[in-house]
Amino acid sequence: MVRVLALVEGQTEQGFLAQSIQPILATKGIVLSARRVGKPGLQGGIRKWSVARHEIVSLLKRDPASFLTTMFDLY
Repeated sequence: MVRVLALVEGQTEQGFLAQSIQPILATKGIVLSARRVGKPGLQGGIRKWSVARHEIVSLLKRDPASFLTTMFDLY
């Protein structure tokens, strides 16, 4: 079983992965879990690279056997 962690910016990205990407990957034996960046309940996305980097490093330390991807808006 392959595990993929996705660090996302908000509910829209989390919902997109859950509804569109996760079912496709599941047919191939890949488990996808999305986690929103930042503290729960706060909005605003990513304002600094250091915040995203901290989250990425933290996730990889918790599950070093998994792969990690990100999904952030650029505007």
